[in-house]
Amino acid sequence: MTNIIKISSRRPQRGAINLACKVLKQGGVIIFPTETVYGLGASPFRKSAIKRIFRMKGRSLNNPMAVLVSKMSQVRPLVKNITPKAMELMRKHWPGALTLIFEKSGKIPAYVTSGRKTIGIRMPSHKVALKLVEKCGIPLVATSANLSGLKPSKTAGEALDSIKDADLILDGGPSRIGAASTVVDVTGELAKILRRGTLKVRI
Repeated sequence: MTNIIKISSRRPQRGAINLACKVLKQGGVIIFPTETVYGLGASPFRKSAIKRIFRMKGRSLNNPMAVLVSKMSQVRPLVKNITPKAMELMRKHWPGALTLIFEKSGKIPAYVTSGRKTIGIRMPSHKVALKLVEKCGIPLVATSANLSGLKPSKTAGEALDSIKDADLILDGGPSRIGAASTVVDVTGELAKILRRGTLKVRI
């Protein structure tokens, strides 16, 4: 049975965050709120947990996952290059509903990105998600907490209806936006919008 803990979206309780980090570092999988939709997360350095997420979602192993960071300085070790355009978008829209696609370094294991040479990175604006990444001290692998092909979950209840065997759910109430992030490829000098999500971005 999944452990469900209520958590404040404005002032996340330290005990709940500490418990979630403990679960993640032990190789568990958690459901947690972000400002866009509820996420399904794990440590990028726990291969068994990443494989569980693919299985729990019914997600293709060829469909890579993104990672969340809590501060700009966490990005540089994860990527090979940060272009001026990428830096501009980060400064303007982070924290927020923007996922940027970079050419990845060797820091993140290949099984997270399905063997691809790129990685999606986002800095969420939701305080629970930010505190979680900050406290754990590592980027957090994240994907929407729903079965592949179905609508993203806007509440913890919707996530639980879709994903049955997470180890822990942090219930922070309804997601404020309730729609997916915008995705922009910044691997080259010219940025390219790959998915038009809730955030309006000028390239």
